[in-house]
Amino acid sequence: SHVSQKRNWRVPLVREFFPTNPNLLGVNINRGKEICIRLRPYHDEKSFLEFDLLVGTMLHELVHGPHDARFYALLNELNAEYDHHLSRDFREAFEGAGRRIGGPPAGGRAVGGRTAAAAAAEARVRAGQPVGGRRLGGVPTELGALEKALTPGEMAVIAAERRARDRIWCG
Repeated sequence: SHVSQKRNWRVPLVREFFPTNPNLLGVNINRGKEICIRLRPYHDEKSFLEFDLLVGTMLHELVHGPHDARFYALLNELNAEYDHHLSRDFREAFEGAGRRIGGPPAGGRAVGGRTAAAAAAEARVRAGQPVGGRRLGGVPTELGALEKALTPGEMAVIAAERRARDRIWCG
């Protein structure tokens, strides 16, 4: 990916795992020699998690380290870079060799990406879920306004809560 190439990072093995802890989404083993990502929800091994969550988990595992200010600064930077590449050309965001796992659905042609995306957007509208573009991870735009309105102590509480949520995700 552009994100890792820019920093000369190499991850020799990225693989799926299905841990028993339902909150664990990814692990970085031996400082990036292997990254394992949960691709499927803990309650349904036949479906897949949302792509945004998978990308966010991968970026989180690439940063790998104590969840301190430096960790979040780098994670926010990676998210911003990924968002930039995503907005330019989706295909450029994650380059590399890949292997196809499976084929067309039984008895029919595979549905094109745009058709599938349109169908998913329509399903979200019917379900009353948000549609349209959104920022993947990173610092929400409201955070800048919060920093101006809140005291340093209040911002510290927000940061501590974020670290606590991450501890749950990271096991």
